[in-house]
This record gives sequence, C-alpha cells and structure tokens, in this order.
Amino acid sequence: MNQNIKLFSIAIATVGFGTAAIADSSQDFTSAESVLLVQHSDKAAMSDGVLTLVGADKNLIMFTDRPHRAAAAIPSEHLVKIWSEGDDSFASDPPNAALVGQQNGNPVSLIVELTNPRASDDDFMFGYKLIEGEEITEIDQAYIVIDDCFICLGDVANLATGNPLDYILNPNDPK
Repeated sequence: MNQNIKLFSIAIATVGFGTAAIADSSQDFTSAESVLLVQHSDKAAMSDGVLTLVGADKNLIMFTDRPHRAAAAIPSEHLVKIWSEGDDSFASDPPNAALVGQQNGNPVSLIVELTNPRASDDDFMFGYKLIEGEEITEIDQAYIVIDDCFICLGDVANLATGNPLDYILNPNDPK
C-alpha cells in the first residue's frame, strides 16, 4: 500500500510542478466545466467536527473533467477566497470530498461534506460532516479530492474563447 501512495504522490507532484499544464489549448472551453481539486497533507486529524490537514501543501491541484484536459496548481488560499462567491457557492451548497490515506499501514477512504475552509501556518482546516466511512481521528499521507468546483471557474459560459484555467489563474484578465 505504501508503494501505491508513493506513486500517487509522485503523480500529483508532477502535475503540481508547473503552474499550469494544458494538454490542448485549442479546445473549445466556452461551456461550463467542472473542476476537481486535490490537496495533499502529511496527516489529516479529525476532531469535534474539524478536519485539519496537517503539513498541507501550499497549492491545490485543479483539473477539469473530460473531455477537456487542463490542470493547474493554485495557492490553497484561493479556495478560502472563493468559497462564498456566487449564487451557487460552496458556502450555500457545501461540496463533498473523498479523504484518502492510510492508518497503521491500512488504506482509509472516507466521504465527507466540507464547510468553512481556513488556513493557518502549514495547516488547512475545514468543518466536516462524515457521509460515508467510519469515524477515525487520524489519517497519514492524506489526500482530499473536492468535487465539482464550478465556482473555481467563475462564469466560464460567458468567456468568448480560451481556456477556463486562464480565468482561474487571471480572473480579471481572462484570455
């Protein structure tokens, strides 16, 4: 199992080294697309309705759903900034997330609903509600994958041309 987590870590790190990796920038991105977010941390601690990603990476990895092939690394604080933006914000309709890692060398997979993100030093915290899985207190080498981040893209449907990641990285000057 450790080998699988190492391979996943290498894959995520490879995506994260560039600020944006676009497979085909000529794609038509004028329709609204969803984006998935991935956050890695050394450990996830769960207590009293608070999920703390201890030693969290400073960047989130974002990637679009198929058929588009786009990815970017953005500062984690960006998620805190946009959490309450828009009519269909994460604040009004909290996202689900998969929380995966290991405990005592055994794989752990939980599904949680996330609320109230905040950052502090090397940690990233959320309020959480367990949807699926057994309540535990700690997960090593934790990854959290947040679903359907439409708010991350803004109003992509109104972009005349270009890639939604241009909007994510430069919301005041989309290409």
